[in-house]
Amino acid sequence: MNYKIIVDSALDLPNHLWEALDIHYIPMNYEVDGVTKLYQPGINEEEKNDYYQALREKAESSTSLITPFIFEEVFREYLEKDMDILYLGFSSGISSTFDSSVVAMNSLKGEYPDRKIVVMDSLCASGGLGLLAKDVATNRQNGMSLEENIEFIEKEWQNYGHFFMVNDLMHLVRGGRLSAVAGIAGSALGMKPILTMDEFGKLRNFKKARGVKGGLKELTAVTVEYIKSQDEEVFIVHSGNEDLAMQLAETLKQAGLTGEMHPINVSPVIGAHVGPDFVSSFFRATDINCRRPEGLK
Repeated sequence: MNYKIIVDSALDLPNHLWEALDIHYIPMNYEVDGVTKLYQPGINEEEKNDYYQALREKAESSTSLITPFIFEEVFREYLEKDMDILYLGFSSGISSTFDSSVVAMNSLKGEYPDRKIVVMDSLCASGGLGLLAKDVATNRQNGMSLEENIEFIEKEWQNYGHFFMVNDLMHLVRGGRLSAVAGIAGSALGMKPILTMDEFGKLRNFKKARGVKGGLKELTAVTVEYIKSQDEEVFIVHSGNEDLAMQLAETLKQAGLTGEMHPINVSPVIGAHVGPDFVSSFFRATDINCRRPEGLK
């Protein structure tokens, strides 16, 4: 099918899938103590772990948006080859990156009137966006047209579960992804906040657990409750703590899940905001209720 699927650095996938899925990845910059780096998929795991160790040692880190100019450059590369564009973007609920893609699309439409440029706000992030992109890319490989894939996305993009435990909520506060009140309250008394991404693509408190063991128990429970079937794969995304990811995988197996568990070291672009020792469960869910579960605040 003559269209290109394009994604950005807010997406996390197992390294072996990048080439197999034939999707174009737009890298984003991240900064560590004033040094700017460019994140590409398949980055050396040791380099990622060094980054998360630096965050544990209180290094300052930030990220920057993809500009409309960069989107235009990438889109134009395929438009010049007479290919249509399908950009699947990072949730607008927590980033302005998607707005840049809209500016680029509007700028190029007049220049390429015979081509379709479609930009879609996924309302997802990290492994949730990774699973959605994997499904969309697989659809394309199986012969699904651009229009059919758009219909698939509009029907299914809410049906991906996003649940995660952070070690220190203040990383999300500093990045503007969470209010200071929620951050301070959630970080007190050894509590491990469990967060989710709601139907509007915004971060929300889900539950609070006491300690890592309690947090893993809550992540396991919500995954088992909302996962589409027992044999569904789960993306277990972590930030420099594979042991924690393996603990979650084991508890999910003990709870009866039989699908493949994919540990993924989160990109520094997401890691700058969630901090080290984050762990999460991303999965295909039964329905939209996984995005507005009971107790969501």
